[in-house]
Amino acid sequence: MNQRAAALCEKSLTWCIPLGRILYNERECFPRSTRGELILQITYEDAWANFTSVHCQIETVELPEAAPEQFLRMTTLSRTIT
Repeated sequence: MNQRAAALCEKSLTWCIPLGRILYNERECFPRSTRGELILQITYEDAWANFTSVHCQIETVELPEAAPEQFLRMTTLSRTIT
C-alpha cells in the first residue's frame, strides 16, 4: 500500500485466509456451518487513520461436496490475574 499516492486514489489489499494447510482441499477445510454461526470481526480504528474512506469487500469460497476429515482450529484463552 502506498500512502503517498495522490488523493482519492483507489488502493486495494487482498488477504487469503484458507482455514486449511492447502487451498481448496476437500479433505481438510473449514466444516459446514449454519447461517450466523461463523462471524468475521474486524476492527478498523488505528490501522486506517491515514485514509479518508475505507470500503471492505468480503468474498468466500465454498466447497459444497466437501467432507472434511480434519480442519485447523485456533482457540484464544485469556486470564485475568488477581
